[in-house]
Amino acid sequence: MLKRQEPDATELHIASHRGVTQACPFCGGYPLLTSDQNEMTGFFVARLFCPDCNVSMHSCMPTREAAQQNVIERWSQRI
Repeated sequence: MLKRQEPDATELHIASHRGVTQACPFCGGYPLLTSDQNEMTGFFVARLFCPDCNVSMHSCMPTREAAQQNVIERWSQRI
């Protein structure tokens, strides 16, 4: 079961500043970042998604910060 986490500084910064991450490759929208914690493993799942067309990427890591950093890097490197 995933437990939704309250937005942290990274998530709020991405939500309030366009251009922090690359625009959506499909529609040009600006992505949002959310985080959940797996209650069984303790790992965090960060999701970067476009609210306009719902395309998304996920990352699951032992810490919230690592999951966020990984998904942001992967979003920026997509082809």
